[in-house]
Amino acid sequence: MNARDGTPSVGPDALRAEARASAAEVLLWGTGGHQPPAVDAAVSAMNRLNSYGADLRDALNARCSEMPTGSGPYRSAEAILGEASRRLGQPPLGGKDAVVRRAQNLARLVDGLLRALGYEEDTAARSREPPS
Repeated sequence: MNARDGTPSVGPDALRAEARASAAEVLLWGTGGHQPPAVDAAVSAMNRLNSYGADLRDALNARCSEMPTGSGPYRSAEAILGEASRRLGQPPLGGKDAVVRRAQNLARLVDGLLRALGYEEDTAARSREPPS
């Protein structure tokens, strides 16, 4: 079990897939007729993305110890880790719109963490609907 939120612990591939799917869903809110959910569902998504982000941050932090310091990948990883330290665990300030924005910002952070870990597929690009 995940000590942070009580959810079952999953392997890295399952975590990556769940994090990517959750981020993609949240990034669709407010686009192309996709309405944001009720505030309780948005808070749940925000909390889920916080948890995924923390797990991915920990994985990236561990990977940094294996990288040559000063290398391009190391500097990129350090930048995204800095963003993660500022964004993860922060509460939204305001009502439903603030929760939605917070969840979408966390979705972008999760996407960045996945890319930094070498999972190159861009969730943000994947979540955009093709023009009609």
